[in-house]
Amino acid sequence: MGWAIALHGGAGDIPLSLPPERRLPREAGLRHCLHIGVEALKAKTSALDVVELVVRELENIPHFNAGQGSVLTTQGTVEMEACIMDGTKRCGAVSGLTTVVNPISLARLVMEKTPHIYLAFDGAEAFAREQGVETVDSSHFITPENVERLKQAKEANRVQKETPEADGDSKLGTVGCVAVDSLGNLASATSTGGLVNKMVGRIGDTPIIGAGTYANSLCAVSATGKGEAIIRGTVARDVAAVMEFKCVSLKEAAAYVVEEGTPKGNVVTMPFNTTGMFRACATEYGYSEIGIWPSIMASLSLSDYQEQEEKKDVLQNCEEIISTLPKDRGWGTEHYYQYEGFWYPPIFLEVWHNMVKALMFAIQNRENYDFLSHPLLTKSPQDCVPYIELLAHQDNPIDYLDAIASPRFLATHIPHRSLPKSILNSGTKIVSVARNPKDVLISYWVFSQKIRSSINKLAPLPMEEGFELFCKGVALSGPFWDNVLGYWEASLENPEKVLFLKFEDIKIDTECSVKRLAEFMGLPFSSKEEQEGAVREIIKLCSFDNLSNLEVNKSGTFGVGSKTDGKFCNDVFFRRGQTGDSKNHLTPEMLDRLDKITEQKLGASGTIWAQRSFRARDTDILLAASPKSGTTWMKALMFAIVNRKRYPHLPSSSLASHPLLTKSPHNCVPYLEVRDEEHMIGGNPIAYLDSLPPSSPRLLSTHIPYTSLPKSILSDSGGRIVYIARNPKDVFVSYWSFCQKFKSKTDPSKGQPLAAISMEEAFELFCRGVSITGPFWDHVLDYWKASLERPDQVVFMKYEDMKMDTMQHVKRLAEFMGHPFSLEEERQGVVQEIINLCSFQNLSNLEVNKSGAYRVHIASQTGQTPLLVNNSAFFRRGEVGDSKNHLTVEMLEHLDKITEEKLGSFVEPENFDEAAQDEAWKKAMENEMNMIEKNQTWELVNRPFNKIIGVKWVYKTKLNLDGSVQKHKARLVAKGYAQKPGIDYNETFAPVASGVSSKRQPIPDQEVFMKYEDMKMDTMQHVKRLAEFMGHPFSLEEERQGVVQEIINLCSFQNLSNLEVNKSGAYHVHIASQTGQTPLLVNNSAFFRRGEVRDSKNHLTVEMLEHLDKITEEKLGSFGLKL
Repeated sequence: MGWAIALHGGAGDIPLSLPPERRLPREAGLRHCLHIGVEALKAKTSALDVVELVVRELENIPHFNAGQGSVLTTQGTVEMEACIMDGTKRCGAVSGLTTVVNPISLARLVMEKTPHIYLAFDGAEAFAREQGVETVDSSHFITPENVERLKQAKEANRVQKETPEADGDSKLGTVGCVAVDSLGNLASATSTGGLVNKMVGRIGDTPIIGAGTYANSLCAVSATGKGEAIIRGTVARDVAAVMEFKCVSLKEAAAYVVEEGTPKGNVVTMPFNTTGMFRACATEYGYSEIGIWPSIMASLSLSDYQEQEEKKDVLQNCEEIISTLPKDRGWGTEHYYQYEGFWYPPIFLEVWHNMVKALMFAIQNRENYDFLSHPLLTKSPQDCVPYIELLAHQDNPIDYLDAIASPRFLATHIPHRSLPKSILNSGTKIVSVARNPKDVLISYWVFSQKIRSSINKLAPLPMEEGFELFCKGVALSGPFWDNVLGYWEASLENPEKVLFLKFEDIKIDTECSVKRLAEFMGLPFSSKEEQEGAVREIIKLCSFDNLSNLEVNKSGTFGVGSKTDGKFCNDVFFRRGQTGDSKNHLTPEMLDRLDKITEQKLGASGTIWAQRSFRARDTDILLAASPKSGTTWMKALMFAIVNRKRYPHLPSSSLASHPLLTKSPHNCVPYLEVRDEEHMIGGNPIAYLDSLPPSSPRLLSTHIPYTSLPKSILSDSGGRIVYIARNPKDVFVSYWSFCQKFKSKTDPSKGQPLAAISMEEAFELFCRGVSITGPFWDHVLDYWKASLERPDQVVFMKYEDMKMDTMQHVKRLAEFMGHPFSLEEERQGVVQEIINLCSFQNLSNLEVNKSGAYRVHIASQTGQTPLLVNNSAFFRRGEVGDSKNHLTVEMLEHLDKITEEKLGSFVEPENFDEAAQDEAWKKAMENEMNMIEKNQTWELVNRPFNKIIGVKWVYKTKLNLDGSVQKHKARLVAKGYAQKPGIDYNETFAPVASGVSSKRQPIPDQEVFMKYEDMKMDTMQHVKRLAEFMGHPFSLEEERQGVVQEIINLCSFQNLSNLEVNKSGAYHVHIASQTGQTPLLVNNSAFFRRGEVRDSKNHLTVEMLEHLDKITEEKLGSFGLKL
């Protein structure tokens, strides 16, 4: 039996227009918690431990109504509750908590440490203090957001905001998790803050066994919704009972209880009957989902069509879902509806998802017909190749499809990402045809006008209004650009399955395109067929002139399924599609606006392709930076460091063969998202990267923001990232100068010179965050946060620091990349040779960088267009502070102000003087001093005679899951800590003064004090600490290779005590005696005894143990030393 996990973050009437700032943090929280749960289950962690772990994480996320995010009672206080239960029916519950950080863990302690099941209010709080769980002052939970929610509820005179506004932040329900581990053990956990504006003392369903939480040997259930209704229905227990006594599956039992046993608004496990539910789930077999709103595809099955009695319910379900979708004015119908990000008329939405998910398409062969009696002479192309989204309107769609001869040739307007999984996961071949968006707009507008007047009896749609709708993305299967891009990306990822053709190319060279199409479909034309003119016959048969003049296409009709009355005249599908005809219908302003949208939409296609196609390796090294932050220099340095053994650096004359002397750094280290000609196979850069040998690291670079990186890079095995940041003022000047070099270039998308941009205009754009990688400050900040969260995988470096002490930072860079310089290399001057090789003076004067060019392919309206960039454009002497020679004082001050606003609260001071300038850090230092005094962490003594250990301030910014600042932490610590922040260790030790943290003694330069018990408890950490003190620290590479663990294994009691030398050998010593030195043999085995911590209690009496404790306290207690 495989493991599985499901978790939720509450449910209710969640509007589909919920804004990103409300939605994204919750989705991120769900993703984070699901990842934690999945990794724990993969590691064979028990289901009970997993649900507690996941719910603890959910309680720590302020965006959910539990723990830190708990809502307030009518008196403005918090009263939290939680429950946990496993498949053996062990359970624990708590209510009325006001200070406990993680209620779910206290519930488990009730289960495991008491004879009771349920503790509440003062009794639960007292138990928490006895158990030493983490508590905070209740004011910790009273946030401005929760106060505002309470205010809104009181103003409306209700307990819960039941219908949130489109941009609201209603918190309906609870958080919960259910899991089954690999051994089949089940567990459930639920936690909540209850209802906004609830009465003090109110208890909801969460802690009531069988109502909000339940688990037995059959299932585990966690409920969320209106507690009173869930309690009345004993919902959680009912699910288990229905399973047990009706002998049905969990899915059927849960669905039955949700739909039949509770009123609208209550949710159990993953089935739900509200407009939305924050949820996530995963199984051992690869299924995974993170969602909020219902999915039409997930809601229905093929049996809905096969069982006639269920058809009505299925259609009603679809109609209910459609009624909740966003809508806008339609083209051919009154309204269009938005589903999965795309727009459709209602007839396309009603049931096509239910139908097509069961289909297995295989377009492998074409039928051979006599051209004199060809079906296309008597049937419309729409009848010969039916639309799959309209097939559901047949009386019996299954029989209808079965009657189509194989191979079935079908058509669709459905976007690629919304295609049924049966299409995407099968051998089905897909041919996509794209056309210039301006001509598409005109053709679609003309088509819609005919539909509006002849079928739907609607007033004409003005061209101006149609233009605005098209630009907004409101068009059949629109936005147009997203639809096109989805199929184009798919054709690059799976060229054997998806063929991407352009209408303009087909018109220019129809014969070549038809032969290419036949080849892709698996039926290439033979030489004989070509000689006999088969290709030309097909082209003639399918030409506009021929088809449009056939009687069937002049007077015939196309019915939208046998169940509907909708009929289209076939002639509406025929309009002579002249390339460029749009200029006869659209104003120059309209044409220009469409050009700009196309550039914006397709310009990021490289990023999207990388996101979907790139497969990271754990040996990859990725250089990331905002444009013009020193990328070219860093590329050269990283390439030279990694390849220094391959291209020796001494003597200097041997550098003549180094690639950096004949290639641009950009050709040596390719961009992930840019298609340069040197790093592609068949026009596919991903294929090139995949072809590189796995034995050596791939050096890559990117300007993609951290949050948009491919998921394979963001995983724990996604290699290492080096980020280089630079002062925004110098970045702007450098970027503007770079752009100026292209003023005389030709815009490949228009064939016209690029318009110049003034510095003032460019400055305004930069300040607003308009650049090819988004706002500069967000770009920097996301990578900086990542370097704090994943210090082993992300290093954050500053251009200014690199320029100031290049030698030190090149060595740091080499260490992080896993290619540290040896002492011998440093003595031989290898580091300096690399610095010289990669210097601006050297690289900028090389012929390849003076006259060579960098060939790339960029997105344009007609696809990918080659562009030549002179290598010299990448070289500009990047002097630190040069911006003051180009920007006005007002510009400099404005950028400083933005930087302070965007980064000020995140930047950690370098020293006390910097910290004293900021109120947040001053408060943090005051808090530290107050806690030091309160806890008596330090003691004032007379100045010692011997060496004095000084103190220093260290600063850390603690972040929330969503990246916002949770806390500024200042610590007063002892000097002499040898590890280097950012290289060996990302945090600094401290004798922390916090009341909930353990104290650690300062480490002098020459003496270290260690405890046996600490060594046994966390051997790995203390072995690394010991090595550091001894002057032999482990490198990151050694840690990754498992050297520390190898040493621990070698020196373990189990290994050493079983070696022959330690079982039978002897230790020869000389001891002092009255007659001089007397030899003594000590058996080596005498030194080995399994030193179990606290083993003394098995050998000494209670009196003996207490006597030793008393002596220890007398001798060491006054020094604060506990053993």
